[in-house]
Amino acid sequence: MSLISVDTEALKDIEKRFGTLSQKIGQTESNLKSIRSNLDSDIKNRNGIDSKLQNLIKELDEEERVLNQAKQFLSKTIKQYQDLEKSMQNKVNEINGDTKPKKNIFSKIFDAVTSPIKKNIEIIQKIISLPVIIGSTIIGNTVIKGVGDILSEEGSKVTNEPLEEKKEKNENSSIPPLSGVLSYNPNVYSEEVLMLQKRLNEIYAGVSGYKKIKEDGYFGPETLEAVNRYKEEYGLWNFGEYEGKVGETTWNHLFKNEKVPYTPPVVRSNDNITVSTYKIPISFEEAVKNEYNAKSKNPITGKDEYACVKSQDGKWVRATEAEIRYYMDPNNFVNDPVNKYQFLVLGNVGGFEITPQNREEIINRLNDLLKGRGVLDGMGEAFVKASEETGIALPYLVAHCALETGWGTSDLAKGLDKNGNYTGYYNMFGICAYDSDPVANAINKAKSENWNSVEKAIIGGAQWIKENYISNPEKNTLYKMRWQPVSPLGNQYATDIAWAINQCSTIKEVYELFPEAELIFDIPEYAFSETPKVSNNSGVSINSGNKDVDRMLSIATEQWGYREKGENLTPYGEWYGMNGQPWCVMFISWCADQAGILGTVVPKEAHAFYMKQGYIKDGRYRERESGYIPRAGDTIIFSKGVTGTDPVSRENKEYYHGAIVVGYDPETETVYTIEGNKGDEVRYCAYNLRFVEIDGYGINGGTTNGFIPENIYSYKASTY
Repeated sequence: MSLISVDTEALKDIEKRFGTLSQKIGQTESNLKSIRSNLDSDIKNRNGIDSKLQNLIKELDEEERVLNQAKQFLSKTIKQYQDLEKSMQNKVNEINGDTKPKKNIFSKIFDAVTSPIKKNIEIIQKIISLPVIIGSTIIGNTVIKGVGDILSEEGSKVTNEPLEEKKEKNENSSIPPLSGVLSYNPNVYSEEVLMLQKRLNEIYAGVSGYKKIKEDGYFGPETLEAVNRYKEEYGLWNFGEYEGKVGETTWNHLFKNEKVPYTPPVVRSNDNITVSTYKIPISFEEAVKNEYNAKSKNPITGKDEYACVKSQDGKWVRATEAEIRYYMDPNNFVNDPVNKYQFLVLGNVGGFEITPQNREEIINRLNDLLKGRGVLDGMGEAFVKASEETGIALPYLVAHCALETGWGTSDLAKGLDKNGNYTGYYNMFGICAYDSDPVANAINKAKSENWNSVEKAIIGGAQWIKENYISNPEKNTLYKMRWQPVSPLGNQYATDIAWAINQCSTIKEVYELFPEAELIFDIPEYAFSETPKVSNNSGVSINSGNKDVDRMLSIATEQWGYREKGENLTPYGEWYGMNGQPWCVMFISWCADQAGILGTVVPKEAHAFYMKQGYIKDGRYRERESGYIPRAGDTIIFSKGVTGTDPVSRENKEYYHGAIVVGYDPETETVYTIEGNKGDEVRYCAYNLRFVEIDGYGINGGTTNGFIPENIYSYKASTY
């Protein structure tokens, strides 16, 4: 029988009560938010009702946070007492096994243990009143130190830190980091969402009733369903605003799940990554115009078919010049962890050779990936044969086929015509699927090649791609296949402007199965460019929740570090026609223009006051005093009081600066921006939400808090 006895069941009951109370507070908070959102604006403004409700919600949120911390603290405490009891019993057994007399040592140890326990029970009783809960090992360390002092007197040596805690730290070190809360957002790619999807599929592999979710990095309906299932099965908090979301607690639970231990992926060494460049003999702007203007007349319909189209409302329509510029510009993707794979050379490379020794293993890995994927299910060997016979990289073949067939579910993949009639012929790569009648054209090509099975269509299609594209060093990457800027209609594979990047996530996924494989990236370099070429802030994750705003943010962040060439001399001022004038607002207009949203979303202006008026006219301006929380992609306007009347605004304030919001941190109430003409260059800056010189925000349609950038200018405004 142990000498230490602590009523841990009573502590567990307290812990449970904290959890229940926290849940109820969360539900109350959610109800208050709902009431607040449904109140008419005139009611909200009476006697400061809206402000009082907001403050009450904040107070409830803080109480909920403290309760959760208390619950976590109790959980750690219970575990430490339990671990301590085991440790002490082992020590007692060790001492009992020694025949040397040890007078009064048991009573000494017992006193050392019970004294801090009594004290810490009082702490637990008062814990709810603490403003901040210190989640440390105070209890465990205090006890063990007391025991250690006594045993040291007897000639024994003990550590001052619990061994179990050290073990826990080592285990946690393998958990991938989480930068924030993951939630439903089907339009924005995230590496963390991709890790989440992979882990969920890993945990539920072979579990009845679980459908493997697509591992694409987008938090869509399938991912949401899987997250809810996991949280409910394991009793994780999934109520109110936390429903369907993955925060730190859920994330850690996923990667510490003992039923399916997590194995960190093998990190690819830089030793097997090669980056080269190739020259394009025309300027980038000339290349964009070539692609935009390229067209041919369909001999059947007589209509113009453009070289660059986009999907819109289920139809293919001509892409705008701004959209083409975005997808063509390598600077937008070269540092992207996924979309950089459009520059990957698609021939077979070292480390990915298919040999008699690894052939079966590769087939099995592919079949695991293709399981449940329409007619692609079980086609691992067909892809391996195609790669062996053509020398084309296996990951590309899988990704290209997945894109063109919707993972084996399209009519062409099933051998059907556009009326649903079975033809007996298959086209797995969309070869010759010309826009005039893509299904009929693709079937005719399949008939001419006798692709009368899925396997034949995979192998034969790979041969055709090799002969017409991959064997040519000028067409051996997705980027080169999609963009032929000198002669767009010469031999480009697809007209969809997003065709190249749409395959990148799958290519990356397959390559991750073989981390030893060499990666060779070939980056285009245009002869010269009218677009400013500046240092790229690599690692920036664009996530505004709005694709149009994402484009503007991406373009803006690429300009980070650009410095004017003379007093107010910049490409932005030159573009606006006011070179030599202060250019902060012209920078905003330029970014919006490059993204194709100038005049529709962002007013075209060169002065902060007039840009504010443009937003007011559209009903999309919010004053700082309104309590509006900025979103990624919003325009921020700065002003300061002046003596007399400002000649531009005709007010007692000067509108002196403008910037683009890239992120907001609710914990510190900090607004992060990217802005031109800050110290004569493009910089990231940070401001307190209540900084008096923030006049207000122009709303551009973002929905998220965005990102916190690196390389932030040291100016941290704290004036209220």
